[in-house]
Amino acid sequence: MARKTLRSEVNRLLEVLDSICAALEAHGADFTDRLAEPLRPLVNRLRQAVVKDRSRDKAEAALWEIKQIMHEVNAADTKGEMGIFSGDELDVWWELSTIFQESRFSEPSL
Repeated sequence: MARKTLRSEVNRLLEVLDSICAALEAHGADFTDRLAEPLRPLVNRLRQAVVKDRSRDKAEAALWEIKQIMHEVNAADTKGEMGIFSGDELDVWWELSTIFQESRFSEPSL
């Protein structure tokens, strides 16, 4: 098994966020559209911070904003207001959402 690095785990986080955005957008309800609308640009900002800027600070700032929306997504999913996720996207999201707080990923660069 390949060693998990901050970069590989952030890339995994981006993949799951893309999947969450796609599910919200595909659902097509007003409620999910209102969640997806601000989420997609934030995911793109996180991607820019990681891929182009290689800035941990910018990535952390984007992730903080993403968390605010993901609390709403998770609450709606938990209450059964939307059953749109086919896999373990939300579990993986919560597993990876604390990535910048983990001591094993304390390196300053991406």
